Amino acid sequence: MKKKAQKMTIEKFARMSQREFLSVGERFDRVDQKLEKNSEDMGILRRDMETGFQSVGEVLKLMREDLKDIKGGVITMNEDYAELRARVTRLEKKVGLPR
Repeated sequence: MKKKAQKMTIEKFARMSQREFLSVGERFDRVDQKLEKNSEDMGILRRDMETGFQSVGEVLKLMREDLKDIKGGVITMNEDYAELRARVTRLEKKVGLPR
């Protein structure tokens, strides 16, 4: 048996179109909710990253200050070493030790 083709009336077409538009609208609403959630998550991530970078920056600043102190100490030690080496050389010459 062949199915009899039903006539498409304007009312049927309008109802069918309305259902599809509502369905599309619901999907857009779900997408909007997901985008809002992602936007919130990205905002939280950005704040966390800014805080983390700020902390790293503070640590690097402290490390630079420490390195300045260490560098000053190394320079002083090098000067002391050179002075002591010269004194030892003079003493070795005085007592006649070969170098």
